[in-house]
Amino acid sequence: MDLVPLSPHPVLPSTKRIDMNVFLSVLDDGRNHGTFNNITYVMPLVPTLISVLTLSDDDVQDSAVYGQTGSHIINQGEVIDLVINNYDGGAHPCKFFLFYSYNDDFYFLFLFCENNR
Repeated sequence: MDLVPLSPHPVLPSTKRIDMNVFLSVLDDGRNHGTFNNITYVMPLVPTLISVLTLSDDDVQDSAVYGQTGSHIINQGEVIDLVINNYDGGAHPCKFFLFYSYNDDFYFLFLFCENNR
């Protein structure tokens, strides 16, 4: 399949790489949980957007203030290579997402496929 953009833009070089390793683990509660980089997501007490709007400039850059979420701080103008490695024993289908914002020139292109172990 050949995909051709309707409005071609040059591909920018990445400025940061984020590796996320997916594992499924049985935790203390006896249930199977999905994790990224061995961190199980726990919903923060304060929603992330409220935190971003109310924290000081220094604190907003500290991923620890968002709780056990596996947060990564991405600064304005950064181009991210997001690499997701599936270390689960089961196969998973491919998922493809594309997001583009005309006003802010924000692009998001994501392809996730079966096991890559």
